[in-house]
Amino acid sequence: MSSSATPSWPESSLDEDEIDTRSYWTIPNAVSASRVLLVLPLIAAANSKNIGLVVALLVIIGVSDWADGVLARALHQISALGQIFDPICDRISIAGSLVVVTLAGFYPGRLAVALLVREAIISVATIVLAVAGWPRIKVTFLGKAATLMLMFSIPLFVVANSRWDSAGLARILAPGFGYAGLVAYYIALVQYAVAAWRLAPQRRKANLTAERESLAG
Repeated sequence: MSSSATPSWPESSLDEDEIDTRSYWTIPNAVSASRVLLVLPLIAAANSKNIGLVVALLVIIGVSDWADGVLARALHQISALGQIFDPICDRISIAGSLVVVTLAGFYPGRLAVALLVREAIISVATIVLAVAGWPRIKVTFLGKAATLMLMFSIPLFVVANSRWDSAGLARILAPGFGYAGLVAYYIALVQYAVAAWRLAPQRRKANLTAERESLAG
């Protein structure tokens, strides 16, 4: 984040200088994909009310969100696909986990709906901007922090609804992480909207350049 008083808005392109490989088949990308696949056994665990397994799977999903980035840097496997694939897997795994634990009665319905609405807005906007040829908007620090808080809130709400000794503490921590994550999520959404708006002149210029080159050709 910027150390100045001016907000640090997301940039608009891939980190070309950071890309180590053009290969799709990397360990970090496999970790990102596994995060999505783990939602399937989570469904079975939630349906059977196996609290221990639900929490374990949610923790693994959350840790994998941290691990893929660490592995990409440590193994020099930062890829153009990974920079796009990782946030997509984040959204799918968070949305999937939220739906599963909410339907199982572990997560507050209103909070889940508010989070899923934001996910839907981001997903639709991402598709629309991509079709329109907009440069990709990088994930902000606040967006990452919000995701982390929500990743914590989901297993905490599950524990809060259990008979574990730690349930009392979880009932205090879960709303804190959940609602703080919700606020940060929507503030990050505003950041992305401002970044997209600021890119409009750049996009119009690119269109004019493409039209001129087409006419010249």
